[in-house]
Amino acid sequence: MKEQMRVRKKNSGFSLVELIIAVAIMAIVIGSVCSFIIIGSRGYARSNNDISVQQEAQLAFNQMSDIIIDATRSINYVGYDSGNQPVKALKDAEFAFSPEKKALIVYNLATDDGSLPSPSASPSASPAPTLEPVSDGRKNYMFYWQKDDETLYFSEMDASGDFPMPGDADCVMLAEHVTEFEVDLSQVEERRVVKLHMLFDVGGKKFEMTN
Repeated sequence: MKEQMRVRKKNSGFSLVELIIAVAIMAIVIGSVCSFIIIGSRGYARSNNDISVQQEAQLAFNQMSDIIIDATRSINYVGYDSGNQPVKALKDAEFAFSPEKKALIVYNLATDDGSLPSPSASPSASPAPTLEPVSDGRKNYMFYWQKDDETLYFSEMDASGDFPMPGDADCVMLAEHVTEFEVDLSQVEERRVVKLHMLFDVGGKKFEMTN
């Protein structure tokens, strides 16, 4: 009799209830760990994305500032109307319409004769100012913003007289998620000051940069 009880004790294991409880506890622990990892990964991705956009914005501002400071001829700010025709202004308040395409153009090679690039024209057909022959590598520069894709583009024009437009190989993307792009040239003549303002929206989180 004692031998039988000893054998039964040796063969005894977890009951079905104990197994269910153990599995439930393991599921809770694993679920908590996975949730912590997922939340941490999402937070890291958001932070990393925000940092990346801020760095991109700062690089764009730095490049614009450097080019503006080195300008030797003139600086133009234009908005494109519904017919894609460029309209000059010193600041946004002067536009009689709400332009969804804008450009800041810095001339180093040419005297501005009023001819400005149009996004409706091909690069070979777009009018350009009369250029002077130069040999020091100077160029004209354009920062072009489109509201529909919230992107700021950059292109340059040499002695060929053509400004590459978005879609052309030489028109590069400078910054994304730009929901607003504003320039104020009203103090250029008096104080040689150009004001820049850009608003960024990444996943509903907005931040602005003004210089």
